[in-house]
Amino acid sequence: MSYLREIQQYSSQYHQLAEPGSHLVSHAATLADHFVAGALKRLWVIDEASTGFARELTNRAGGLAGIRSLQYPFRLSKEDLVIGADHGLEPDRQIRAYSDILNSGASLLLIAAKNSAVYQSVNPPLFLDNTLQETPAYLSNQRFCPMDTTLNITIAWCFIAEWMNACVSRGRIPVINASAFQQGGAERVALYQSHGLFHNKGTFDVTPLPAGMYCQLYLNQLDNTLQRIIHTQNPLIAKACSTYQQALNQKGILFFKADSHLICHQFKLSGNPRFFHALEENLTSENAGKLLVHPNVYTHLGYFTYPDIPLYFVNRQGATSVWLQGGMENNPIALKDNRVVIDQGWVSGDAVLNLPGYDIRAIPESGIIQNCLFWELNYQLLKLTGPVKP
Repeated sequence: MSYLREIQQYSSQYHQLAEPGSHLVSHAATLADHFVAGALKRLWVIDEASTGFARELTNRAGGLAGIRSLQYPFRLSKEDLVIGADHGLEPDRQIRAYSDILNSGASLLLIAAKNSAVYQSVNPPLFLDNTLQETPAYLSNQRFCPMDTTLNITIAWCFIAEWMNACVSRGRIPVINASAFQQGGAERVALYQSHGLFHNKGTFDVTPLPAGMYCQLYLNQLDNTLQRIIHTQNPLIAKACSTYQQALNQKGILFFKADSHLICHQFKLSGNPRFFHALEENLTSENAGKLLVHPNVYTHLGYFTYPDIPLYFVNRQGATSVWLQGGMENNPIALKDNRVVIDQGWVSGDAVLNLPGYDIRAIPESGIIQNCLFWELNYQLLKLTGPVKP
């Protein structure tokens, strides 16, 4: 069993969401109508279970510039649309929040399992089925390695892609964020900040694709990246887990630093076997000198940039390390012996969909891939240490 393969199997089922008559395509078209007509004016995402769902969908390269994270106290009206997802955690709190949203007159698009307590209680008219049989859903029978957030985000990005396209086909171009890591990215964000959810008319001339096409293209891209990781990076994942096991056997500490919208939230979820010690702040020279010593292991999950301080201790002092990097075609890392470098497989800039006539790509895949790799490392290490049978 593998977390990567399990997510790949679920995402392959989601290709039905790209069919012209699917709920996802229909909801995207209907909601685009409401936004273009001015009946809906604001777009929110909520994460009452604090899984990272809202953080992944806001301020993202390739994501919508005009989407905001919703927090209590709500100040909503019939002009608001809120995207939410059931993660199987704190159902009473979720039910209360979603009910308050609907009672305010706002629209709610809920991603959930049909048999979940949250969906059954709230029963919103706008619903997308994540096809899970139970929530929270775990990879192992021992309730390790949760899958809900990864799958809910996959569906959310598919919906946003289709909603973008539906708006384009109706003459309005949503503002999409550029990556701050790319040249001119920060300047572009500032340039279009005043445009709101949509570009001023005439800014771009974008050609829409047939309904369902962007959902299909995104799922194809995600499948290709997962497949490439499975076929090319599995030996490195195994080597990383062997390195971790040796460190644990010697009473070492596994430090984990993630430049990620999601992973800091995943550390706090039930189903985390607690192998890794999260580093929430960047290491200082003093801390690195104390922490990055044998038999401890430093793991860095990030982009094509590399933090100077841990890199110095890795290269100059032989600290044992594992690196999970994306966008490596622009800045491949070169480390010495006893290092493991795992390629996340997504390209610089992160976003993967080309919109004809638009200046940057839309819809990122890095959050899903990073989540998959984080839980894959945990699961494979669990198999080595005993709680989970291979």
